Amino acid sequence: MVELAAGFGLLQDLIIDQHFSERGRIGHLLSIYASNPGLLSIELDEDIAVVITNEGMVEVLASGMVTVIDGRNVVSDYFEREVGEVLTVTNSRFSVLGPGRRFDLNTRLTIMDGTAA
Repeated sequence: MVELAAGFGLLQDLIIDQHFSERGRIGHLLSIYASNPGLLSIELDEDIAVVITNEGMVEVLASGMVTVIDGRNVVSDYFEREVGEVLTVTNSRFSVLGPGRRFDLNTRLTIMDGTAA
């Protein structure tokens, strides 16, 4: 089970986490979604940066990858399980973005060659 704390309040309903792949944090993230449905996360790997514009567009910089997970429709059995039990988490949307790719925080869609995907 994971506890969340408020950030700086710059972006609403958004989790930003680093070292995602290197530290194998998918289980950590899924427990966050299970207990807080509706969140969106931007998971940063090594050698990566993102720019987030005032319009809500995320652009991937550098050579690493960014994982974006949309928990808007997540369904889980989080509140039926005890600490240490395996959770069921379903209906999350998972995207992996390489350098130069963009993601629209408002529509929650990846932008591929100028077109939403």
